[in-house]
Amino acid sequence: MNSLYGGLGTIAVEMDYQARTDYQPVYLGTAPPGTAASSPTWAVRYLTYDGSSRLLQIQNAVGAWSNRTTLSYS
Repeated sequence: MNSLYGGLGTIAVEMDYQARTDYQPVYLGTAPPGTAASSPTWAVRYLTYDGSSRLLQIQNAVGAWSNRTTLSYS
C-alpha cells in the first residue's frame, strides 16, 4: 500500500493495472492509512480508456479494495 500526503492529510492509495502495460491504472482506491483491503470503506474508482490510452470515464464505488472487480460502479 502506498501513502500520499495531501493538504488534508495522509491517505493510502492502491492501484490495479489489470492487463494494461501503459501504466494507466484500471482501478484506483483511496482510504485512511492502515485500512485493511477487506474493509468496506475504500473509495474505489474504475477508469476506462480509449484505444489511444486517453481517459474516457471515471466511475465510483465504495467498498472493499479486495472486491474491486465486483463492486457496482456508477
